[in-house]
Amino acid sequence: MRRIVRTFSSGLLAIAATGLAACDTGTSQPGPPTPTNEQQTADAAATPETNAATPEASATPPAATCLFDPAKQGKVVGAQIGNIKLKQWDGSPTESNTTYELHSNCGKKKVVWMFLSAGWCGACEAYVPQVETWYQKYKDQGLEVMWIEGWDENNDPPTWEWMDAWAKEKKQTFPLLRDFDFKQVQDNLPYAGGGLPWLAVIDGNTMELVLEAESRAETETKVAEMLGVPAL
Repeated sequence: MRRIVRTFSSGLLAIAATGLAACDTGTSQPGPPTPTNEQQTADAAATPETNAATPEASATPPAATCLFDPAKQGKVVGAQIGNIKLKQWDGSPTESNTTYELHSNCGKKKVVWMFLSAGWCGACEAYVPQVETWYQKYKDQGLEVMWIEGWDENNDPPTWEWMDAWAKEKKQTFPLLRDFDFKQVQDNLPYAGGGLPWLAVIDGNTMELVLEAESRAETETKVAEMLGVPAL
């Protein structure tokens, strides 16, 4: 696993590569450093696309049975999580306006299993086959997966082309989403930019955050319990 860390010298962007041992365990890997104000400005200038609202191609409203209560909304375990709307890879080789909303699952799914990942995170990459197995086995029993990429392997915004290549390599069928720097996630969940992978288990009826963790095994136990199925 390689991580690329950006530093600035004399006001110019320089790139320094730092080698880390490949990691295919469930151990959390440190996240990238907090960008400086200058770096955030440079990223914004170089990245015309943001998570701002655009015409949706597939967003759907929550079910009438959704029990989300805005009065109980918060960012901690036990609180109900506000809506998150992200760009979703939809199989098209060119970028589309397909979006995905967390609350589109409310009242329709029992559990939403969220993964934060990045192209430089070897532990995250190692999770994909197991998560796909869970998704295929239990998606019809109320399981939804949200796989969110925050950076590519160079710590840059994940482009549509990058997501397309990632999906074709992994051959996953669960939703692949994009949130550069996890801005929307951090607006609505307790992730504060630490290590990856970072996982959350959300109740599909109320949008309550039931569990946050850095271990897939820990969340697997909770997901199986909430679905009423055996863990794989």
